[in-house]
Amino acid sequence: MIEFPRSPIVAIAIAFGAVLILAAACGGGKDGSDQPTATTAASETPVDGATATQITLNDWSITGEGGGPLSAQAGEVAFEIENVGAQPHEFVVIATDTDPADLPVDAGLVDEGAAGVLIGRTPLIGAGNSDVLRLELEAGTYAVICNVLTHYELGMYTSLTVE
Repeated sequence: MIEFPRSPIVAIAIAFGAVLILAAACGGGKDGSDQPTATTAASETPVDGATATQITLNDWSITGEGGGPLSAQAGEVAFEIENVGAQPHEFVVIATDTDPADLPVDAGLVDEGAAGVLIGRTPLIGAGNSDVLRLELEAGTYAVICNVLTHYELGMYTSLTVE
């Protein structure tokens, strides 16, 4: 038979310990970020006819397979984007003749309307997550940016040439 402690102090200590264990077991895993993030893996798989282009987002850079400016063939392009950085990022494609380093910025964000024509974007891609952005692209020059507050100013941009 189990005997319960007769001292109220011991009973309170046991009850308090049980509450602490229960609270720790139910605690959330919040990482401190209040930014919404995309948490899905690749949302689409490229199909025949689309040119798959691998993209890596890191904290303050956007790179393709070769590491330099991006290039693609005109037509349907499936950008397979992986965020290897610690911050959430987005992938924004703007048709423009302006050098990607010289886009107009207002309050820490690129003024996309003044920069050129917005072609497409992903939602925020959380750290360690990926997404696929499928676009029909014509030959020309494009700026590719992350337009999360201050990320562009920290160097998250590159050019895309479509031939």
